[in-house]
Amino acid sequence: MDAKSSNVFGRIFHNLPLKLVSLALAVLLFVLVRSEKSSIAHGMVPISVLSAEDKILVSTPPRVVYVSVRGPASMVQRFRFEDIPQVTIDLGRVQPGFYRFRDNMVSLPAGLSVTELRPAGFVVRYAEKAERRLPIKPTLQGITATGYRVSSANANPREVGVVGPRAQLDGLDAIRTTPIDVDGAKKSFVVRVKLSQLPARTVLTRPVSTVEVAVEVKPVGHSVRLSGVRVVVQSSGGRTLRAVPDRVDVVVAGPQVALGALTVDSVTASVIVPNRARLPLVLEPVVSGLPQNVTVRKVAPTSVSVQSARP
Repeated sequence: MDAKSSNVFGRIFHNLPLKLVSLALAVLLFVLVRSEKSSIAHGMVPISVLSAEDKILVSTPPRVVYVSVRGPASMVQRFRFEDIPQVTIDLGRVQPGFYRFRDNMVSLPAGLSVTELRPAGFVVRYAEKAERRLPIKPTLQGITATGYRVSSANANPREVGVVGPRAQLDGLDAIRTTPIDVDGAKKSFVVRVKLSQLPARTVLTRPVSTVEVAVEVKPVGHSVRLSGVRVVVQSSGGRTLRAVPDRVDVVVAGPQVALGALTVDSVTASVIVPNRARLPLVLEPVVSGLPQNVTVRKVAPTSVSVQSARP
């Protein structure tokens, strides 16, 4: 055997016991890892959905997805669902229909895998997007002091821009404020109030926290309050409808002789429901049955909700 071959064998067999022990430990560790029992963990991951800019998403996607994760027991034991980043789903190019969740949308450490997602997905349904400018209409509640009336109530700004599903915007004639109490009022006043809640998926083009409303109160010659005037719902669609509430209070003014002849049963408050209008529908009652020289000063509440009378 020459010197070169002797040198190679020397390197191989140098510290041979130590090398054999290291090899045995490596093999043992590999076997232990491969034979480690798997485990499953269950938890929640938050979801964020980005809709198409030219459409309104009218279906309701889930806010979280329930995830089942499988992997080696030691890894699953150390795993925390709180460390998984939020899942963002971009629907910009997604067509209407059922959107199915994919396992790879959940970011997991190497060695772990998704075994189940609940729900499996959600229905994607869009509505045509529209934008309009609508007047702000103050909502008044209560009855002024006897002998006084609200002659005007104006908001500043007078109108706001809204964006939402076209079908909903077509049914809006104004954006109303939260109620303004005029009960017992004898003089004009200015108040800041919030806007009432907008229909679902309808938003303002610019944020408006509050609006200023100037309420003008003036004295009248003679007035009378008729409590519990019946609300009649008129519909040309053949539907059976009811008003909630079904009675309102009406303040009228006019000559004393004409007012003295009025009764609750001689006056009617009516609402006319357009054919095929979506329910519930908020309408303002129109008072009829008054003498020629008698005028309406106030109806409380100013609007009623028209609903189906069927259970």
